[in-house]
Amino acid sequence: MAGGQDRENRGHENRLAALTNARMEIFERYDRRPKKPALAKAGGAVELVKTLFPDMPVQMCVFHQKQIVHRYLTGKPKTECGIAIKNLMTDLMGLSEEDFSARLQNIYDDYGDFLKERNPQKQFRHREVRSALRSLKTNTRHIFTYKRHPELAIPPTTNSCEGSFGHWKAKITIHRGLAQKRRSKMIAFLLANS
Repeated sequence: MAGGQDRENRGHENRLAALTNARMEIFERYDRRPKKPALAKAGGAVELVKTLFPDMPVQMCVFHQKQIVHRYLTGKPKTECGIAIKNLMTDLMGLSEEDFSARLQNIYDDYGDFLKERNPQKQFRHREVRSALRSLKTNTRHIFTYKRHPELAIPPTTNSCEGSFGHWKAKITIHRGLAQKRRSKMIAFLLANS
């Protein structure tokens, strides 16, 4: 089983490398290097952008960060800590990075014992709340990029990108029988002429 998993991982890495090379070729050929990426999710995508474009600031979509926290807490959190996190997310767009970080740290300070509670099996009791906080702590530096670089006019969400992607996907889907080479040319054309 491990051998099959290794082959699958290598296949995924090869596809990712090919896609990355194709994108770089498009950027160079059409002089269309991204100047201000806004990502729906942090994690591997941020690392990829930082590898390809080390000097580029990266913005995580504020809406998607709110959705991540909402999935962990639900719409009506039942714990005081969950309510504090929900209130923080409600105020997110009006806060500076410093104020947000201070309020996040206050939540850790005020609810530290609550967050450390374990069940009889020695597992953390409030895993969803802990996961929401970990997501916020990890992504804070990418949530406020648009405020740190106002001269770049980086949008705080990916709404405009997703609208374009929807049109591109529809055009590509209509032509789903294209060979891979022609499909790549079509995508390059759409990127170059958008």
